[in-house]
Amino acid sequence: MSKKIIIISIILLFAQSLFSQDLIVTNAGDSLKCKITKVTKENIYFNIWSDNQLNQSIISKQQVKNYFLGAYSPDNTVKKTKQDYSKQSYKFSYYNGMSRLTNKIDETMDPLQQQYEKNLQTGNHFGLEAGYFVKEGTGVGLSLCKLKTKNEMRNQLFENSDGDTVIGSISDDVTILFVGPTIFNRIYSKNRLTMYFIDLSLGYLKYSNNFKFLYSYSATGNTLGFSTSFGVNFLTGEHFALSISSKIILGTLKELTISNGSIQQTYSLDRSDQINLARIDLSFGVNFYY
Repeated sequence: MSKKIIIISIILLFAQSLFSQDLIVTNAGDSLKCKITKVTKENIYFNIWSDNQLNQSIISKQQVKNYFLGAYSPDNTVKKTKQDYSKQSYKFSYYNGMSRLTNKIDETMDPLQQQYEKNLQTGNHFGLEAGYFVKEGTGVGLSLCKLKTKNEMRNQLFENSDGDTVIGSISDDVTILFVGPTIFNRIYSKNRLTMYFIDLSLGYLKYSNNFKFLYSYSATGNTLGFSTSFGVNFLTGEHFALSISSKIILGTLKELTISNGSIQQTYSLDRSDQINLARIDLSFGVNFYY
């Protein structure tokens, strides 16, 4: 009889360690060592051992401060867990990386000019985001992203207004700024420590180019822009996450204002002369949640 009791006890202890892998912490400060079976927007379903038997139970998310999947190892010790940031309503992000403009290069230009334009297509960007999540997977906020790219060719031959041949330089210093309200969408991994996101934004695109063609000029313009980004966040602390993402920004400049410092003139661009501001960004970022 004692042998049977020992075997049954071992089986019960094994079953308890098998099912008691997760942890629920309530607002009252209670810790429930259990096996979470399902999570919905309103409730958490779980199995818990009580009086040597497995019981099915349910708890409202409003009663839960936090929950952790895989909080316990097989030897019944607590694993090091990280904060579930699905409950954190505010986000602030900073990111930077490489950009690639997708405007078409005029193939009728000589090879040197074509290479110059291709080099201008690659630049660097940085961005800022702030948002508030009105519910677990959806938030609203503001996004800002600024691109810089420049290039220069020296010792070029020009003909001045007097008909003389002179040596000068060609340069472009381009800045493209996007600002707009944003809808943030996030989807969580099973362990709640990784987040996939897709963000959409419609806003303002500002173009400026301080360029030199023997003499110095500036060109400015603005238009409506659209942005979408997607990527993944990896939680590294209670309130911090690292991210890798890609962003697509679309917009076309149909009007351009050019100034030489004393005279300024605005031009409506023909369809063939309109400036394509579309680009693709690859970014690495730091995110703060609370």
